[in-house]
Amino acid sequence: MNCRKTNIASLFQGSKHFVVPCYQRPYSWTQEQSRTLFEDLLRLSKSRQQDPKATHFLGSVVLQEHKAKQCLVIDGQQRLITTFLLYLALAHAKQEKVSRKLPFTLSDEDHLTLEQLYEAPEQASSESLLTQNYHFFCEQLKLVTELAPIEQAIPGLELVAIKLEAGDDPQLIFESLNAKGLTLSIWDKIRNFALLDVPLEHAALYYRRYWGVIENLVPPEQRREFIYYYLEVKRGQESNEPELYYDFKQWFQTTNWIKQALLQDLLQYAELFVAVERCELTRPSANARTAEQAEIEHRLKCLQMTRFREWMPFVLSCLQRYRVGQLPAKQLLHCLQLTETFIFRRWLRLASRKSLEIFFVSLFKTAAQQGGKLDETVGKLMADPSTGMATDEQVRAAFETMSFNYSNVRQVAMRNFVLARLEEGAAQNQGADPVPLIDLMWSDPNRFSCEHIMPQKLSPAWRKDLGAEADKIHALWQHRIANLTLTSHNAEYGNKSFKEKCRTTEHGLAQSSLFLNRAIARYQHWSENELTKRTKELTALALKLWPLPNASK
Repeated sequence: MNCRKTNIASLFQGSKHFVVPCYQRPYSWTQEQSRTLFEDLLRLSKSRQQDPKATHFLGSVVLQEHKAKQCLVIDGQQRLITTFLLYLALAHAKQEKVSRKLPFTLSDEDHLTLEQLYEAPEQASSESLLTQNYHFFCEQLKLVTELAPIEQAIPGLELVAIKLEAGDDPQLIFESLNAKGLTLSIWDKIRNFALLDVPLEHAALYYRRYWGVIENLVPPEQRREFIYYYLEVKRGQESNEPELYYDFKQWFQTTNWIKQALLQDLLQYAELFVAVERCELTRPSANARTAEQAEIEHRLKCLQMTRFREWMPFVLSCLQRYRVGQLPAKQLLHCLQLTETFIFRRWLRLASRKSLEIFFVSLFKTAAQQGGKLDETVGKLMADPSTGMATDEQVRAAFETMSFNYSNVRQVAMRNFVLARLEEGAAQNQGADPVPLIDLMWSDPNRFSCEHIMPQKLSPAWRKDLGAEADKIHALWQHRIANLTLTSHNAEYGNKSFKEKCRTTEHGLAQSSLFLNRAIARYQHWSENELTKRTKELTALALKLWPLPNASK
């Protein structure tokens, strides 16, 4: 590569046109970076009044010859474009027309905005960071008494232009320059890796056909997580957060894939990841939702509502097999049900989430290698005593003695999910149509909350009902599952007596749409006898909803 010292003025006044490839991240500098640049320029302006040769080093840019008088900007586009915005704002402040054609080609909306700022700033989108930084510079320049010293200081903004030559690896150079640059996300690095060494005309096509679609599918806040689970699926081992990008690169080098194959595969798994996140399978039209799809989506909602995420690589692998017709819907549904059972029984054991991730990362690969029906093999693997699932006896013991009082958001969500599933199971046992609690709680997580039937603080009425051992009974039972239910009227119940909660209060348990609440209201009292009876009922429901997989099947 060829390195030379230059300055911003020379770059902008030269004949070169700078093309920022489509795979580079969009313009992302904020007013914070622009303020730093402007303050540096003010200091340089003062310094040059004493020493006309004073300079300020901006950093480096990496350029690659593309066509005659065209250079690809491999690295440094943010500082180049921001400095051009300052250059543009200064020209407009002096009411001068910029002396040359727009020296940049950006991608998509960024390029349109830059053209508008160049020709008619008032038409540029106010939401664009380009526009916001341009206006910031305009406002700062209004505060300057003389513009001439600012203009004269611009040639002192120096940088190192690194021009790549034949045989140079742009990806390695890009990574080296950004090794300590925390501003680049994993997503940015992987996008560059996937498209950087692809011919520009192909890169633009691949971006539109694959990467641009992926970015539209996966929200920014979930992109790192998507890559994390994608890599676990592909490698069959845990992902390492600090080394995620380098693990990704190393894995790709073992595939012998071309970049197009990588992008196609990423897109397929992005679609699956989003389907799991939204609990919506892709279908031909909004009216084409089959009973099979509805049941799969219900199972996905159940898994999402547990707030556990360790099952993701296993479920993505199952869905991919189902998508290509290699896993029947019945087996897929059984795999999802087994996963929910495993999460529930492990949760009761308070098992380590780390060991849970280790198990699920390799589960699909191990089951596929052993052959047979996937769901049956998965059931056998889960039933192994070493996995830490609660046995039926341990489920009974947990329901009899375990405190379900939580402040942790994940634990609260899991507890409420368990209560919702018990409600569904109870209604189905009686041949009734269950209230679609999972759907309701999925669409509005705050609609239902956990109600302590015997309140957490005993009122005189409750003490009278419980008798001489009220404090002992309260201490033992207040947070056990038998004393808990779901309601959307928690605040109305407060510390009211059992009779008031059930029958005299508006929206009381007796008028509830939930089967389990109406069942509670059939009791005349709420004492240890009733709590013990309800414990047995809920335990029987739980064992039916989440049966222990048969290791011998």
